[in-house]
Amino acid sequence: MPVYFETKKNKRRMNQDYHLYMEYRINHEAQIRAIAVADGMGGLACGEIASVMAVEKWILKLQKMTLSREFLGRTLNEQIEQLRRFSSSVVQEINEEVYQELSDRGVKGGTTLTTGILYWDTLIFSNCGDSPAYYYKRKEQSFYKISREQNAAEEMVLEGRVKKYSLEYWKHKNMLTDYIGKYRQANPYVCMMPFDKGDCLLLGSDGAFGRLNENEVGKIIKDYYSIILIRVKYVLFEYITCCFN
Repeated sequence: MPVYFETKKNKRRMNQDYHLYMEYRINHEAQIRAIAVADGMGGLACGEIASVMAVEKWILKLQKMTLSREFLGRTLNEQIEQLRRFSSSVVQEINEEVYQELSDRGVKGGTTLTTGILYWDTLIFSNCGDSPAYYYKRKEQSFYKISREQNAAEEMVLEGRVKKYSLEYWKHKNMLTDYIGKYRQANPYVCMMPFDKGDCLLLGSDGAFGRLNENEVGKIIKDYYSIILIRVKYVLFEYITCCFN
């Protein structure tokens, strides 16, 4: 299981991003492979606290659920469905806990949360916020975005008010419509897909890709895939890559 991480810091005083990768067995033949990336919101005072809290709460809740009798006693299809439901419901649980804990400290903070769970040959993916995620399928040599960025710019594109990657689009790109640590409910985007040996999952903060469009990111991934070390050029802030193999 090759996994590659990299983070680079720009002029910000503190790196507010946080990531985690973990593999653990739930019985003699099955294991969970989990990855999470959280991008603390720079516009709030404690984004770096919120990002750590979100990721650590997520992995602890995932372990508790997958090691429970309720999960272990199910069929494979039932377990995969349970992981899908978990990925959807756990985000609101984490949101409420992060909001409450930060409020108790008298501070404000927020973070995105992007996660992937690989169980047997199925990837269960979720994102809350605007951290992009991409998927490269080796057999078909196809590359596409699997995340749905929850920000004002993307909403304006869907409504036909602006064109993607236009000047007006970039002006609204950092205005999140969903994130962890807010008073109202957090609604993640969740999807599942087959994941074959040699496929690649690329996760990162929004600054990881700068103003590269999806075609440019895809070309870089395909060019560098053969040597595993996947690098995104013109990095503005930081990025994290993960290759499941």
